[in-house]
Amino acid sequence: MPTTAQFVGFSVQGYRCFSKQTRLDLRPLTLLYGRNNAGKSALLRVLPILANSVAADATSPWELGGPQGPGQGSSFEDMLWRGDLLKTMELVLHWQTAKGERSDRFTLEYVSELPGVIIRHIELTDESGGKTFGARALFYPKQDTFEVDGGGEVVLDFRGLVPGRVDVHDEIADLASRMVSLRGRVQWLLGTRAIPELHLRPADPRLPAMSSDGREAGSMVVATPEVLKSVRRFYADDELQRDLRIEPVGDGRHRLMLDTMGHSEWRIPLNDVGAGMGQVLPVLVAAAQAQRPNKPRVVAVEDPGALLHDNARKALADHLIRVINQTNEAPNEQANEQANEQACFVLETHSRTSLLAVQLAIARWGREQGDPATRLDPAHVRMMWMDPQPETGTMALPIDFDASGRPRSSLLRGVLDEDERLIDELLQIGGD
Repeated sequence: MPTTAQFVGFSVQGYRCFSKQTRLDLRPLTLLYGRNNAGKSALLRVLPILANSVAADATSPWELGGPQGPGQGSSFEDMLWRGDLLKTMELVLHWQTAKGERSDRFTLEYVSELPGVIIRHIELTDESGGKTFGARALFYPKQDTFEVDGGGEVVLDFRGLVPGRVDVHDEIADLASRMVSLRGRVQWLLGTRAIPELHLRPADPRLPAMSSDGREAGSMVVATPEVLKSVRRFYADDELQRDLRIEPVGDGRHRLMLDTMGHSEWRIPLNDVGAGMGQVLPVLVAAAQAQRPNKPRVVAVEDPGALLHDNARKALADHLIRVINQTNEAPNEQANEQANEQACFVLETHSRTSLLAVQLAIARWGREQGDPATRLDPAHVRMMWMDPQPETGTMALPIDFDASGRPRSSLLRGVLDEDERLIDELLQIGGD
C-alpha cells in the first residue's frame, strides 16, 4: 500500500434512512445540518462504528459496541433500510493517495445461522477506478472462504474489517494496512455529555480517547498542560471572559475552577457553573487532543454547542476554526506521517448561530479581513444538508460555500434564510 494513503470519507447504502448510496467526505470541517429525524446522528455514527470494526478486538465487520456504543443497543437488523428484504448493507471507504482516490467496498450481510454479520462481498479499486481484487464469501458455514473473481478460493479470516490472512494476495495485505491505520483515529462524542466531577485525578496519558460521554475530559485537562492551554483559550473568549484554573485539593486530586475575569473572589467549580459550560468541556478537550501527535484526528461530535447560549456557540465555532487552522498548517517535514495527518471535525448541529459563525469566517477569508486565525478557507468546509423523503429515505446534499460565505446551492439559500423570514414576520405584525 502507498504509505501516503489517507482516509477521506465513506459511503453507505441500505443503512438506517439512507436507501441510496450516500457519501460523507471528510473536510477539515464537515457540518451535518438539517431537519429533525433526518439521519444526521446516524450518518455521523458510522465513524465510531468503523473505528470499532477495525479494532484489534473486533468480532464483527459492523461492531456496534453494545448499549454504550454507537449502536446504542440496536442490532445490525435494526439499522437496515426498512425496504431491504435481503438484510444487506454496503459500506465503501475512500482513500486519497498521490495518484488519486481509491476505494474499498464491502457488502455486509446478516446470517441468521451464525447469528451475526459477515462480509459477503469485497471489491477493491485503484486510483483509475479499475478493480484490483474482488471476492464473494461462500455460504455458511464456510463464510471465511471467498471465491475470487476470475477463479480460485482464499481464506481471508476477517477480524472485523481487518483480514487476518494477509499472505494470500498483495491487495489483501494492503487492505489490512489501510484498516489498521484507522485504529485510534476517531473520537466520538454524544450530544449529552458528562459534566466533570468535582474532584479529579490526572488521566493516564496513554488513554487513546475519551468515552462517548467525555467523562474523562476533566482528568485530561488536569494531566496535560497543552490541553489546559487550549481549553483556557475558549473560556477566555471576549464573549465569555472566564479563567479556567486547576486547584489542588490534596491526596493527588484537583478541581477545575472557572473564575470570572476581573473578579477573583468569584471562584466557582466548573461542575457548578451550569450544564452548558460543563458539557462543552469534552468537545474542547477533543479539539485540543486533535492537535497532539498519536491522538484521534477525526473528531465526530453530536450537537457540540448543546445547552450553550448563542454567544457561547459563536465563541465555540471561532475556537474550533482556530484549532482547524493550527492543525492543518504546512506539514512538519521532521514529523512522522501520523503527526502530519489532517485533522477533521464532523459536527452534527441544528444551530443557525454556529453555521453563521462559519459563514462569517469564510467571508473574512474571502476579504482577507480580521485575525487570520479566525478566517476559514471555503475549500476546507462542507455542509451536508439532510432532507428526509417519506418514500425514498433521506437525501443528503453536499453543499460548498463561495468566498463570501454563501452556499453555492440555491436550494439551500431559502432554508438558511428562515431566521430572516421570522424577523420580517415579527416586523410586519408590529407594524399592523
